[in-house]
Amino acid sequence: MKKNLLFNLIGAFCLLSTSFYQAQVVGYAITGITQTNTSTTLSCDSTITMSFSAQTTASFAGTVPADIQNVIIGNNFTAFQFQVSINWGDGATTTHGAGTSTSGTLINFNPPISHTYLSSGTFPISITVYNPANQTFAIDTINYTIGCQGNNYMCMGGQVFCDTDGNGQYNAGDIPIINAPVNVVSNGITYTGYSNNTGFYTISYSGTAGQPSIVSVNSNWMTSNGYTGNQNLQTIINVGCNLGMPPAVSNFPLNCGNNPGNTNCYAGLVFCDANGNGTMDPNEAPISGAPVLLYSQNAIGGPLNVTVYTDTNGYFIYCGPISNTNYVIGVINQQWLTYNGYTMPNNIITLVGMNVPTPNPGFFAVNCGGGANLCADLWSTVTPWIGYYQNTTAYFHLNWGSYGPGPVGPYTLTLTYPAGVTVNTGSIANPGYVITGNTITWNLNSASASFSSTDLITFNVPAGIANGTQHFFTSTITPAGNIVDCSNLNNNGSLLQLVGNSYDPNDKVVGRPAIYESLAIPSEQIDASLTDALTYTIQFQNTGTAPAQNIYILDTLDANLNMGTFTLIESSHNMQVVYMGNGVLKFEYPNIWLADSTSNEPESHGHLVYRIEENFGNIAGSTIENTAYIYFDWNAPIITNTTYNINTMLWGIDESSMNQFKLYPNPSADNISITGNVTNFAYKILDMSGRELVSGQGNNGFAKIAIESLTNGHYLVQIVSENSNETLSFIKQ
Repeated sequence: MKKNLLFNLIGAFCLLSTSFYQAQVVGYAITGITQTNTSTTLSCDSTITMSFSAQTTASFAGTVPADIQNVIIGNNFTAFQFQVSINWGDGATTTHGAGTSTSGTLINFNPPISHTYLSSGTFPISITVYNPANQTFAIDTINYTIGCQGNNYMCMGGQVFCDTDGNGQYNAGDIPIINAPVNVVSNGITYTGYSNNTGFYTISYSGTAGQPSIVSVNSNWMTSNGYTGNQNLQTIINVGCNLGMPPAVSNFPLNCGNNPGNTNCYAGLVFCDANGNGTMDPNEAPISGAPVLLYSQNAIGGPLNVTVYTDTNGYFIYCGPISNTNYVIGVINQQWLTYNGYTMPNNIITLVGMNVPTPNPGFFAVNCGGGANLCADLWSTVTPWIGYYQNTTAYFHLNWGSYGPGPVGPYTLTLTYPAGVTVNTGSIANPGYVITGNTITWNLNSASASFSSTDLITFNVPAGIANGTQHFFTSTITPAGNIVDCSNLNNNGSLLQLVGNSYDPNDKVVGRPAIYESLAIPSEQIDASLTDALTYTIQFQNTGTAPAQNIYILDTLDANLNMGTFTLIESSHNMQVVYMGNGVLKFEYPNIWLADSTSNEPESHGHLVYRIEENFGNIAGSTIENTAYIYFDWNAPIITNTTYNINTMLWGIDESSMNQFKLYPNPSADNISITGNVTNFAYKILDMSGRELVSGQGNNGFAKIAIESLTNGHYLVQIVSENSNETLSFIKQ
């Protein structure tokens, strides 16, 4: 069982030796993708086709050439099977499998690779080729313009770059900027294109040849990246796509300041290396939520560092201005390893940067133990979906799973709802449940080490409930077999709903330890004598009229929270977490393509849940406030409500209080004693989830209680006598 530990995410470390990571692979090792017809990135119809060959360009003799002709580049060519994943840039993704035994020939796909677009425009197409036999892969992104029918379709393009010498021209030493959003305003309509890995972009748009249009790099995007530009607003003369004339050109030389542009991306995999070979094999478990410090001494303005967290696949990626060279040092914090019971022979790895959106990852091979020492990290949360009113149907997501690394086996899941509220059993998708009182219980089993599940359950809220009434929904998950839970800090979900609350699709909710709800403490209060863990849920919804390609959330953490205890519990979509410093977390959802509420309301929602402790020693009267800023693509941020908690003296912790009962010693490792000026009393020890752990009787005004079997942490003692009902707290250490 883990112990509470405050670990320093950005602590100093001593670098004894470094070496560049070089993958040891067998067979054909994929290293890149090139296109043989990159000059053709415009289609006058709505369907494009794609082909592949290995090592060299294929001949199209007797066949129709594909619109996009890819060549897979690699080392040690041999016959190989591979997978292709294509993000077509309009929200659609397709996956294809094939193989070849010869180089320089067209590779047969059945059916052939093609995609039809529903509208014209310029689309960033991302192509991933993966060899599962040795886990090598390559990614490339190209911009492709669809639609040039008649003279109404205009074509333009240019380059976006960091103008390091300030001469307004792209010269040696200048740095291309990838994924820069460029807007063209024509006849009052805005069209957007994105720069590729060489900084070039192309845009097709509706307009009239010979008439002017306005072109600019999105100003919100420039501000968020620290860029400025003296030539950011430009006027062009429209040129028709099919008139046989060169397209209009707008180049954007930007002043990048201390940001050298997203020229390099750094990635890694953190996993349990069961066989100790240093490479993530198919049966080895990823480690989610691992903090990785990226450090560089070669940054503009001096050494820089940033902390990123692995996702549910054990993967992290960071693209940004951290190094002027093509490498950074990646460090897994030794205290975090100790906290989780892990070891790692060398927790310092050199990561090679690449000027592509997804670089080859470095491997952080962790020894997670084995056999009886391999634990499983179970988690559960409850998240809302729409508003909560009297005489209506309320919707809730029950979310649960495990982060591994060990297989879970049998486990128990519960959901407790308020008295008087009725569950609609027909909405429960997970079978085999039992309802006792107002608690739903499932006895489940999983052979997986890592999994995530959700169930959308509805409840009938009766009429006649006063506005503002507090309704709590709580979840628990516990192992029922021989597996040990790596941490019980994320086993309980707690959600407060205020009856009559209107629904804001973009909001932030704070949850306290469940003990506060069980004792009916007002929702904003926490006890000053405890170091509480708070659980935050951020919800977002795309209420626009088109899918949101990229979403990120900036979350400003209160100074009274301990950043070293941050733990991501779950997210509705794949996400990357980056600690920006000064208490600011950035939750990144690249290429999320979140549906808009107009076309697909159920799929337009997203959320994330994380847990963080307050600072030790926060005094009575200290407050904790948090606000999140949600960015959809490059629009202005949506600012959520501000959550609020205040430390108050809810129950005594020392003998100087005016309570009828006294508790000592506090803290204690083995025994506590209770004294009171009454003859007989009853007591219960509760953990912070409200579970009763120990109970007994006091006689002649005294009770001595053994606590050696309790895990370290905070506990409450409820004491009931004929004339008194008090709650005290203590620390087991």
